[in-house]
Amino acid sequence: MKMPAMTFHPKKLQATTRGRIAGLGAALTLLAIGGLASPAESRGRYNDGEYVGEPADTEWGTVQIKALVHDGALTDVQILQYPAHRRRSAEISNWALPILRSEAIREQSARVDMVSSATVTADGFQQSLASALQRATQ
Repeated sequence: MKMPAMTFHPKKLQATTRGRIAGLGAALTLLAIGGLASPAESRGRYNDGEYVGEPADTEWGTVQIKALVHDGALTDVQILQYPAHRRRSAEISNWALPILRSEAIREQSARVDMVSSATVTADGFQQSLASALQRATQ
């Protein structure tokens, strides 16, 4: 289906174009205030509270996470235990865990991208956070 060409003039929009823009603006406003979201979507997917994940024993040490949930959303991830018994383990944990934390909050999930050179720590992070988030859904 061929779409009609729209003429745009900076000072004078065609009436049909103004109507389309107004309609789009109204739809965006409804989305922004949650007018099109179902009640379940507006509540969030997790129960509010603090949830400690199971410790994940990895090759380089234990990783344990606490998930903080507010208004149904993952709002913070605290690192309770992490590999730090060797200098290299501490270096990897110190740069990888903040990345994993940010990614988990952004994704609202334990399914986060692996961090290069920190695969073992990232795997432990995912395991512990997944168990914390599982508790947040019960």
